[in-house]
Amino acid sequence: MLSIVATQILAALLYIGLVIALAWARPPSPRLVSGDRHGAIARSSSGASYESLWLACLIIAFAYPLAVLAAPALVLSSSVTADFPGSTEVQLAGGALLAIGIVLLGWAFRALGRYATVQLQLTGDQKIVRSGPYSRVRHPIYTAVIVLATGIALSFLSYALLPVVVGIVLIARARARTEEELFLSSPTLGPEYAAYISSTGRFLPRTARRSDR
Repeated sequence: MLSIVATQILAALLYIGLVIALAWARPPSPRLVSGDRHGAIARSSSGASYESLWLACLIIAFAYPLAVLAAPALVLSSSVTADFPGSTEVQLAGGALLAIGIVLLGWAFRALGRYATVQLQLTGDQKIVRSGPYSRVRHPIYTAVIVLATGIALSFLSYALLPVVVGIVLIARARARTEEELFLSSPTLGPEYAAYISSTGRFLPRTARRSDR
């Protein structure tokens, strides 16, 4: 297992990396706000049912490293933290996932630009984004969040985060399906989005042997 200081450094680097990635990803035009003339013209009512649980899972996962920074001895010596032969290597693998997730999250937000919203919705000037990671994957932000949550659980060897990671994966799948149904139901974007689905993967790039519609 990494030393307490090394584990704290890993936690600090996670937050620093997220701040840098999201600052770099800030779109050149303002994000959509209520009352915008290009505001939502279609929203998913079923998607709203996931939002509270989705946000709760994200808060738990991304606040956990803060607990490591604030009370490392208490958290890392508790029964929810694993320690076993090879745990250091697992933590380092988790750190690598954190780096990958941070880069992907910033890249995806930068490509999505002003269309990045918490709510599942279509706007009056909605486009199907195909730049950056969206050229290969339909939901790279969800992919990044899953990778980050997994990386956090591994980096801090936390049993407590395992159900949170599972929850994030399940909710991401449900939200992704709901978002796709919203696009497909659009009279103007539906046909184009159907073609987009045929050439991309949901969370990972599409391969000849795998289809994850």
